[in-house]
Amino acid sequence: MRISQRYGTTAVSVPASGYVLDRYLAQGGATAGVHTVQQVATGGPTGIPYFMRCTTTTPDASPASGAYYLFSQMIEQHNINDFAFSTASASSICLSFYIRIHSAAGAKVFGGSIRNGANNRSYPWTVTVPGVDAWYPVSVVIAGDTTGTWTGTDTSSGMSVNFDLGSGSSNQEASGAWVTGNYLAPNIGGHYQMIVTDDDYVDITAVQLVKGTTAPTFLPRSYAEELRLCQRYYQKSYSPGTTPGTAAGTGVYFINGLDTVINTAGYGYVFFPVIMRATPTPSVYGLEGGANKISNASGTDLAASSGTYYAESDHGFLVINASGGDVTTSLKSWRCHWTASSEL
Repeated sequence: MRISQRYGTTAVSVPASGYVLDRYLAQGGATAGVHTVQQVATGGPTGIPYFMRCTTTTPDASPASGAYYLFSQMIEQHNINDFAFSTASASSICLSFYIRIHSAAGAKVFGGSIRNGANNRSYPWTVTVPGVDAWYPVSVVIAGDTTGTWTGTDTSSGMSVNFDLGSGSSNQEASGAWVTGNYLAPNIGGHYQMIVTDDDYVDITAVQLVKGTTAPTFLPRSYAEELRLCQRYYQKSYSPGTTPGTAAGTGVYFINGLDTVINTAGYGYVFFPVIMRATPTPSVYGLEGGANKISNASGTDLAASSGTYYAESDHGFLVINASGGDVTTSLKSWRCHWTASSEL
């Protein structure tokens, strides 16, 4: 929860689906309810300041059968091969995290699911949170799946860990066992659904999924290491905490000795600081915030489509002029910001 490259600590409304904090996909599969997701930088468990907060802003008092509200982390197949799922040697795994629920007083049954990359094998799980408005460490042991399909390509999605905030009946199944099908939440009477009540919120941090039956002590990585791991899936040129597409910073300089770049010609090549999981989808922004634009040496955005990407790979991409005409500046230099995503 320490890295939030896209939005920093800004609360983002989730009526649909998208990444907010790095590596966590927030999803709202119904229009009746809306919740926000944000990174919070203070007030976590002792020694763990950063956490994710999900807050109901428009309640869905009774989610329809196919409705779902949740957040998930997609795990690359590379990182679960040692679980040996779909074999007789499948290992048990242990999911652990800290959770704080703001709701009516009393213990809560909170749940979610583990799914394979094909979304046709699911293990709905539950944990008991003893009370509200306080941090509690919780964990659940999940038996290894000896059947199903768990052998995708190494860089594909091998598993998803899902945290339920409210789901309809068709997305629920009995907890505590592997089942065939795509399920997001436990089917257990009275389990906690945040989306049902306005202003309820769920705070989560220190999520770990490990091989074995014991939750290890949470040991935070350094900021630099955590950022590098996240950059395998998403990178940007903006400073930390700056939302892409805003007017900000000096950006990337291209000094190519030209005052004019003709249509389809390149300004320069962006090399990624970390090799990405797969060929990404880049985006280019002018320094004034314009999408698909390049800026001149003074930081002024130029023509529409004056900056876009070409020849992208897991190592970088070429920024080119696709405006349909020549783009002219001064001082023989160009500037822009960029993002690149190869999320699962």
